Amino acid sequence: SAYRLAVNSSGYVLKPNQPSFSASYTGTNGWADPANNETTPPFNTASIHPNNYNIGNHYNTSNYRFTAPVAGVYFFMVCLGHLYMTQNEHIVMEFRKNGTRHAYQYKQQTNAGGHNNYDSGEMMTQLQLAVGDYITFTVSGTAQYYKGPSEMSFSGHLLG
Repeated sequence: SAYRLAVNSSGYVLKPNQPSFSASYTGTNGWADPANNETTPPFNTASIHPNNYNIGNHYNTSNYRFTAPVAGVYFFMVCLGHLYMTQNEHIVMEFRKNGTRHAYQYKQQTNAGGHNNYDSGEMMTQLQLAVGDYITFTVSGTAQYYKGPSEMSFSGHLLG
């Protein structure tokens, strides 16, 4: 786009070059087991899926990191659409800033009957980033998550 910022006739502020991304997974669908090790889900495309984009190319589809091009407050969201847990299994989802935990969510299946449980895992956070800071999302635990383009997404954008 030829402009950096515009206000249209309805008063909407348009910022077509605002750093933002939406990434998902392309590959063989199926269950992934972190086997109690911290892993980074492979959000490996920001262009093929119709809802994906990578304005400014600040999201890296090889190492699954978003690197801040400018200092500011950013918003991030992740969705693991399906979690599979049996009795006493758990999953830990984390946003990491420069490799250090920023926010996390813990889910555990404690059903005394041992029934299987399907759940979803969503997380959102906003945080202040300096130029060059990077954000990753990791998962660990004994439960499984489903890898598929409709079930996994990671997105973020600069708020200001």
